[in-house]
Amino acid sequence: MKGGGVEQAKILAVDDEPDILEMLKFRLSREKFQVITATHGIEALEKAAKEGPSLILLDLVMPGLDGYEVCRRLKANEETKAIPVIMLTVKAGVESKIAALDLGADDYMIKPFEIKELVARIKVILRRSSVQAIKPEAQADEKQVKELRRIIAENDVSCLFQPVVHLPSRSVFGYEALTRGPKGSTLADPAALFTLAEKAELLFELEKVCRKKILLAAKDLSPDQVLFLNLNPRLVGDPRSQEGNLFKSRQIGVGEMVLEITERTAIKDFETFREALERLKGLGLRVAIDDTGSGYSSLQAVAELKPEFLKLDMSIVRDVYKDKVKQSLVETILHLAGKMESLAIAEGIEQVEEYRTLVKLGVEYGQGYLFARPAEIFPVPTFPPL
Repeated sequence: MKGGGVEQAKILAVDDEPDILEMLKFRLSREKFQVITATHGIEALEKAAKEGPSLILLDLVMPGLDGYEVCRRLKANEETKAIPVIMLTVKAGVESKIAALDLGADDYMIKPFEIKELVARIKVILRRSSVQAIKPEAQADEKQVKELRRIIAENDVSCLFQPVVHLPSRSVFGYEALTRGPKGSTLADPAALFTLAEKAELLFELEKVCRKKILLAAKDLSPDQVLFLNLNPRLVGDPRSQEGNLFKSRQIGVGEMVLEITERTAIKDFETFREALERLKGLGLRVAIDDTGSGYSSLQAVAELKPEFLKLDMSIVRDVYKDKVKQSLVETILHLAGKMESLAIAEGIEQVEEYRTLVKLGVEYGQGYLFARPAEIFPVPTFPPL
């Protein structure tokens, strides 16, 4: 979303039917939306918390957690409760619609539907949604900006850590740091927090507070472990970032930090971006590309930036044990990583079968709820038997 519009908003589409997901991704991408997908409820909840989508398209009838339960959990979670939800279902009954709306869904559409109508409804909801949070600075809510300035002034952010594990040795390789706004605040959701900071031209100031809090909390990180830090591409070229001020720590060496590049669609000029990134790498920082394999933008980023780490998109990891095509994709990315002398990390591992299959395919590094959920104190992972 730029210039006050809804284009490039991140949409999370949740459906257990791959054909429907592919159709939604194709059609909505043509409307300039960024589309991420999930095939079941648990994956949807994880992606909603991690990716901070602007809106969720949620299928009602799914195995395991159905749409009702997913919606209930989304609305019960401080991090995701403000994300608008449109229910998609074949159930045309009034009772189903009322039940969905009572749980907090913002809209309800019956399958099959006209994609033009869906797009129109998405745009209407995004325009009135605070999660959109991408408005021109002149129109930004004064109360929200005041709250943002307070958060920055008082360092009122929290950080969580999720382990990245070395699968063969069943040990911790490092931790990914995740930032949250204050609990109970309208800016608790990281997507709302950072998009408002960007439009209020306070992104560097917010990142500086987050980095300070993360690096202080990470003081007990073992010297042989790596700290993964998410980095908005818009900050890479900021002269203040180039000075290395965002990454100074008495406790942690710069060489132990990895910059995880997110929101790759924000990179418009790879040559300029690469030059700025090389200056940061000159400080000793290493680079990871998030969601490798999720689409053209991730592959372009890999080719242009030549990162030290490739983080496999969780859509490839999900149910990899029963999908030969996904297994081939994993092998292809592993081969690419080997050619580049990079390390591949599988994200979003939730099932024992996924873990076992990835190990058989040669994946050596992983991350996901199967091992540990994000926590304020470095969580100790558990490893199921192979």
